[in-house]
Amino acid sequence: MTRAVYSPIGATYGVRMEQFIESDRDYIKYHEKLNKKLQKLRSNLKITTKDTKRYSSKEKFSKVSADDYDNKSKLFGTLMLLYIERDVALCEMYKLRARGRGKLKKSERKILTDRLKKSARGVVRLTDLSKNEPDWNIRAQYLIYAKLITVENLLYGKQAKKKEAENISKGLAIAFAALKFLVTEGKINQDLLDSIRARYEYTLMQYAGGLLTPIDLHNFITNTVLDTKQIGSDELVNIIYEHGFTIELKDVVMEKNDDTIKQINWRSFNCTISDNHLAQLIEDARSITTENISDYSAKIAKWEECLSHQETYISHNAEDIDDEENEQILLAYIKYQTIFTSVSREHDLFNQLWSQWLQMSSLIDEKILKFKELDRIVKNLRNYLEDLMELPGVYSDDELLAQLDLAKLYFTLHITAGCLGHLYQLKHQNVEALALYTDAYTKLTESFDKSQIDSEEIILSDDLLTKDNVEKFITDLKTNLSSIIALAEFETEFRNNKISKYDLSTIDNLSFKKNISLNDANLDNLFPLRPQLLPIGVKPSLFDMAFNYIQYDNGEAQGKPDTRNISMEKPKDSTPSASNATVIDDGENVSSKRRGFLGLFGR
Repeated sequence: MTRAVYSPIGATYGVRMEQFIESDRDYIKYHEKLNKKLQKLRSNLKITTKDTKRYSSKEKFSKVSADDYDNKSKLFGTLMLLYIERDVALCEMYKLRARGRGKLKKSERKILTDRLKKSARGVVRLTDLSKNEPDWNIRAQYLIYAKLITVENLLYGKQAKKKEAENISKGLAIAFAALKFLVTEGKINQDLLDSIRARYEYTLMQYAGGLLTPIDLHNFITNTVLDTKQIGSDELVNIIYEHGFTIELKDVVMEKNDDTIKQINWRSFNCTISDNHLAQLIEDARSITTENISDYSAKIAKWEECLSHQETYISHNAEDIDDEENEQILLAYIKYQTIFTSVSREHDLFNQLWSQWLQMSSLIDEKILKFKELDRIVKNLRNYLEDLMELPGVYSDDELLAQLDLAKLYFTLHITAGCLGHLYQLKHQNVEALALYTDAYTKLTESFDKSQIDSEEIILSDDLLTKDNVEKFITDLKTNLSSIIALAEFETEFRNNKISKYDLSTIDNLSFKKNISLNDANLDNLFPLRPQLLPIGVKPSLFDMAFNYIQYDNGEAQGKPDTRNISMEKPKDSTPSASNATVIDDGENVSSKRRGFLGLFGR
């Protein structure tokens, strides 16, 4: 049995990659999960401070030292790592929101700056905390994470207009070299390296002086690592060299590969790939198979690498490009393939969740949880499809645009009719369910007839949209309509006639009444649509009411009452003796304590 190896990079960037964190809502959920992990870790490490009065003098987290990490638990390093990651997740959420609206709000800018500065201080403390870590792999990953977070702070945390280009490029170059070495040593996965490179490679090429080709990028990383090694000032470089790291410069002249793709035929557009490296990247991206959901990460990262390369080439050679239209068509094609790969991934997730939905029991609570998961995936699908429809070369293609619009409607109606309609039906709200089924059936049939597509005319991938799938969904909607329309009509009449829920139906009258008359036959209320609440009689309370009027003989008040001498009348003697008066007073006290049934009935 193999033991799982702890990976700081895998616990941060790897988790983000595996959970497909892309939207601001995803980062909010990720932030909540990190909070729960931190609460559990603080409790396990016994550094939770329950007494919050004068908290600064009692809290234990700021007092954690390298001695605690070395002698008590290595989890102190994980605790510090997740604290930093929580702040980074919040910053990523605000950055995504800013991209959507085009700018950061003033309040968001302040939070972003403060949290990134806090994260930068946190990684300094993390590296100091783990300075005696005996496992070189974990120590190297802590140092890599520290470099990446420091770069984030330099890029977005500082307000200076002129960024520290040298520190940014140097930090990313050393981090890339160390990550690649860890991949060759089997410490992290290639997918994780591809994800990080896709995120930061363009930034490195930009701040390293406008690098144009991967050969230039590789040589810059090589020179940076070699120069740092000679100085001996970077611990991460020293660690990887101690464990067998080697790197060499590459020749600038690229070898020509005749097997790579040279021509792109996309719909009515044709373009030529003049860059051999870009041609190889596109060929690699197209050759990646996606048998599992996790396989999409590598494919998306490869297409994003193609996109970054083409955007960099166009921006740096705007004046020297002979055929600008050719490069723009190629750029649009790469964008289309990048987004469509994300669409395919979300579609596979949708198919898995929909199969689980169909196999679930009729418990509403479980159905609602599954509905929320499906709704999130369908929202992602809609967003990706809308991004495709806005691309140049797509919005001018009526046939492709119509099929993308049909696909968007197809997935949306699975939520509104397939899920919500079924939930309404389970709650016996037949009129609402009928409205959703009718609306979905009308919209889908009209859109499908308008598109006028046959099986051989489907432009999109067969996995995403087929004529058979659309027709099957239309048939399912028609079946649902047929099964519920009678109940919905009867329920509508039931509501319009304002029949009380306590009125017995004709079936109930036949069951409960012995003598049936013509007035008991109500055609508007033939049978109960759902269980009815009917009033029933309460328990007899005669004895409880009579208990207040029961009195006992004076001589037996202190002991067990003699039921033979119970009298319902008051004594005729109105002037009792002193001894008897005492007994009567006690009897009145007992009577006052026992008065009534639950205090409801008194004298």
